Amino acid sequence: MFEVDVERVDASQHDSDEPRPLTSTTIIRACWPVIGDYIRWLYERCLCLGHHPKAFKGAEVIMIPKPGKRDLSSPRAWRPISLLSCLGKGLERLIARRLAFIAIDRKVLHKNQAGALTKRSAVDLVAALIHDIESALARGLVVTLVTMDIQGAFDTVLRNRLLQRLRQQGWPELLVRWMASFMTDRTARVHFQDAITLSSALECGLPQGSPVSPILFLLYTEPIYKIWINTPPYPRFNPIITI
Repeated sequence: MFEVDVERVDASQHDSDEPRPLTSTTIIRACWPVIGDYIRWLYERCLCLGHHPKAFKGAEVIMIPKPGKRDLSSPRAWRPISLLSCLGKGLERLIARRLAFIAIDRKVLHKNQAGALTKRSAVDLVAALIHDIESALARGLVVTLVTMDIQGAFDTVLRNRLLQRLRQQGWPELLVRWMASFMTDRTARVHFQDAITLSSALECGLPQGSPVSPILFLLYTEPIYKIWINTPPYPRFNPIITI
């Protein structure tokens, strides 16, 4: 693990990411010439041991109102965002970048998957969608567009199912062990306006606010895309499915 990579991911964060301003990015940047080697060593040992420190697992959840939601009395009108340790998010961001690179390079993910992946934008997906629709209509086909949304996506991820999926995809065992530690013994407390709840244990799910959660969710749901790949096409219909 190169020190310049560690410095880059730690320096790219904001102080608002840290629920307790004991290790803010401002302090990390100021002290980097002294503590940089120690942070890199800490990250390397976490990966070598397959361990995510308990100090990185506590989250303070803030509630952000969803755009366009008028009835704020409904829990669905709010999006929970987890504020996590800046040092912990630095490690998670490093792992997320390498997971995404390998997932693309080794074709672990479907070619049409774009979320949380570099050099794959939603604009490209929309352009591809329009092209497929226009091409099908030009050939006299009936186009059907089916869109699906996974409700509470990160919150519904099952730990053992994710670990099984990673092993099936061929990821190194040390990395799988780190993922197991990352998802074990997590706690969260909710901060809403002036009220703060007591910390509660989280039995499942990925923290919404962690840099590694999006790519882990893509790997978790990767088999969904294989369903449509193996489905024979209809002669006069051109179904298009988006998630």
